[in-house]
Amino acid sequence: MAERVGKNRATVANTLRLLKLPAKVQHDLKLGLISAGHAKALLGTSDPELQEKFCNMVISDGLSVRELEALVREAADGIPKPKRPILSQAALPESYDRLIGYIGKYFSHKVAVRRSASGKGSMTIRFDSDEEVERFLAALDESRI
Repeated sequence: MAERVGKNRATVANTLRLLKLPAKVQHDLKLGLISAGHAKALLGTSDPELQEKFCNMVISDGLSVRELEALVREAADGIPKPKRPILSQAALPESYDRLIGYIGKYFSHKVAVRRSASGKGSMTIRFDSDEEVERFLAALDESRI
């Protein structure tokens, strides 16, 4: 099969292993909410409920692949998981609060902004429908006029 698709055998094997994950985790991977590295780390446990729980933690807390691997290892060992220090919203600059407030009024879910001490970060916007996205786009279009 690897020859047919022009990929390394190990690459194909690892990709096929991802099909063992629960449908929700596969969906989050497809949407780009988690990376392939996160998905591979989730394969470290065979419990689908735990895989989904850890997947949700990656999305909500912005866990790195290494942090996720450590959690999966600890769960396998039965060691209690220590809480990871997360920058609180209060630690974000005031301009971030304004951005969250502006974008958040168009979506029914919380807008999550994460930022490291070096200033790098990410923003996650969850939405329930295409209509929410369309309302936000219309507001952006109006603001350009």
